[in-house]
Amino acid sequence: MVSISTFEWKSIKNIKKVPILDTVIMITTIAVVVITDNLAMGVIAGVVFNAVIFTWKITEVRVREYLVEYNGQTYKVYKLYGQLFFASTAKFANMFKYLQDPDNIIIDFKNSHVWDYSAVVSLSKIKEKYQNIGKSVHVVCLNNDSNAIVNKVDDTILSIS
Repeated sequence: MVSISTFEWKSIKNIKKVPILDTVIMITTIAVVVITDNLAMGVIAGVVFNAVIFTWKITEVRVREYLVEYNGQTYKVYKLYGQLFFASTAKFANMFKYLQDPDNIIIDFKNSHVWDYSAVVSLSKIKEKYQNIGKSVHVVCLNNDSNAIVNKVDDTILSIS
């Protein structure tokens, strides 16, 4: 009875207007409540499912690439957009064109954020790959929190190479 009385029945009318993932979460929550006969289990299932979907959505890391000429040298700029953390590091590492890039690379984090240890390790490996083929990498525009975690894990990332 509690489940029936707390359910927002008007949401069924609006199901076609709601994003498909939200609809799936709602149906999953309802299904778990009906199957288990336990409102708490349904809510927990909905919250967990929503957390998984949210994590999947924020793993989207995009990059804008362009070349810049400065003092007679060509720089390849990778301007990142999105959150860099354990779930997005594989996509991040695959964005770079190590052999095709010029000798100077700039990785711009103005529109991005470094969240955890695995993100810093990924960034460190990228810099190392470039250095192993004789290219220079500059990591720029880290916000204060990103800068703090990068310096804590690997302070060589921010040094000019």
